Amino acid sequence: MNVRNPTSRRAGLLELPELSTGALIFSIIFIIVVFGLFIACIVYLFRTLVFRSLRLKKIVIANGASFTKRRDYDASLDSFTLLKDNRGLYFKNLVTKKIIDLEVEAFDYVFLRWTQSFIPQFIFVYRVTWRTAVPVFSIFPSSLLYRPSFMNLLSHQKGFSLSIPGHQAFAKKYLVNGNERELRSFFNKEFIVQLERMNPDFYLESDGRSIILFRNSGRKKIFGRGVTKPEGVLLRMQELATLVGLLEQRK
Repeated sequence: MNVRNPTSRRAGLLELPELSTGALIFSIIFIIVVFGLFIACIVYLFRTLVFRSLRLKKIVIANGASFTKRRDYDASLDSFTLLKDNRGLYFKNLVTKKIIDLEVEAFDYVFLRWTQSFIPQFIFVYRVTWRTAVPVFSIFPSSLLYRPSFMNLLSHQKGFSLSIPGHQAFAKKYLVNGNERELRSFFNKEFIVQLERMNPDFYLESDGRSIILFRNSGRKKIFGRGVTKPEGVLLRMQELATLVGLLEQRK
C-alpha cells in the first residue's frame, strides 16, 4: 500500500508553472516597451514645456515686456477663492508689461492640491493690482460647457445672475459672486458691454486689492492638461488691462 507524503503534496501545491522560453521573451519585451513609452512621454512633456518657456521669452521681450524664469511664491494669491484651497509653490515664466498705465503680470502658478499633495500642477494666471478701492467679486460663465477646466475646484461656488436693464446678454452669459448692491454701482456700462462681446470661457476674480483672469481659450492640450500658448499671452494681458481700465474710469 502506497502512502503519500503530505509534506511533498503541500510542496507540490506551491510550485509555480514554468514559463516557456517564448512567454518569457514576450514578457521582457512588453516590460521594455511600456517603460520606453513612459520615458518617451516624460521627455516629450519636458521638451514641450521647455520650448514653450523659450518661445514665450522670445515673444514677450520682442514686444517690450520683461521675462523672469522663476520667482518665489509670495502668498499674494491666497485670498482668491479660485486658489485658496491649494498650496502655492512658486511662480514661473513670469511676464510683466505696462499696458494703459497698468502693470500687468502673467505667470504659471505652480501649486499642490491639498487632496493630491504629491502631484504638482500649474495654471497660467493674469493679474493686475487695483489703483482704487474696489469690491470683492468674481465673474464666470453660467454654462458648464464654457467654464474653464480649473473651475472644477469651485464646485461649491454657485453665483447668481445679475440682471441689468438693456443687457440681457450679460445676465444670460455670466454668473457673479459678491455684494449685489456694490456690484450694480461698480460695474459700468462700458465694462458690461465689453464682457458681452467676449467669449464666456474665463474666470475673473477680485479680492479687493488685485484682480486675476484665467481663460480657457488659447491653450494647448498636453496629456489632457491645458497649457497656455505663448502667442496668446500678450493678447490676454491686453484684455485684462482693458477690463480694469474700464472699471477704474467709472464715474
